[in-house]
Amino acid sequence: IMSRKLISKKHLKEKLKAEAQAERLEEERLKQEAYDKAEPVPVTDKRIKFTGVIETTYFKESQWGGSTRMFFVDDRGFKLNGSVGKAFVEKYDYDEDGDYRTRTLDEGTRVSFVAKVTPSDDDPKFGFIKRPNNVEVL
Repeated sequence: IMSRKLISKKHLKEKLKAEAQAERLEEERLKQEAYDKAEPVPVTDKRIKFTGVIETTYFKESQWGGSTRMFFVDDRGFKLNGSVGKAFVEKYDYDEDGDYRTRTLDEGTRVSFVAKVTPSDDDPKFGFIKRPNNVEVL
């Protein structure tokens, strides 16, 4: 009886491992599919409009203290990285003194903004933004 329990535990572990592996492969396949459909980052010296979703935000230290940065996925499929800046700070309420309460827009927020973009040297579907402004929460 003991060996049967060990075999079933081992079998269960292997089955869970295989399911996790299949899940990872499916995620990779979906990511690759989305990447294949994505347009390349526009190549221009002008400031242009981007619309999409803030994927993640993070803080990057620098010699001047640091800044909040983001990964942004445009509706055209390409991904951008750049500073969040004051343009992404939302004034959402007043405190008891009558001053604005603010918060930086969260991950998953759908926005549009205008910025200058530079495509990555390594990947035509990834770029870097500078000085985003005219942010609209959609």
